[in-house]
Amino acid sequence: MQIPEVITRERTNATAMETLCIILYKPFVPVRWYDIEDFFSRSSCGLSNIFLHLLKLLDVQYSDLLQLNRSVVTKRLDV
Repeated sequence: MQIPEVITRERTNATAMETLCIILYKPFVPVRWYDIEDFFSRSSCGLSNIFLHLLKLLDVQYSDLLQLNRSVVTKRLDV
């Protein structure tokens, strides 16, 4: 996935591995950011900044794969 080192607009720094861990952890463990501050040794604001920053990067990088391709869907429905 080529996840880069992260420096958010708010100047929150994170390694690629830490960013990947945060992005994978949050959807599967439905808790508040505050509840996982100790686990990641970061403030809830920092965790949220990193999470949202990577979501934006992934959206830009992979948006063409995530969008509904109507021509493909139409062809497959006609079969």
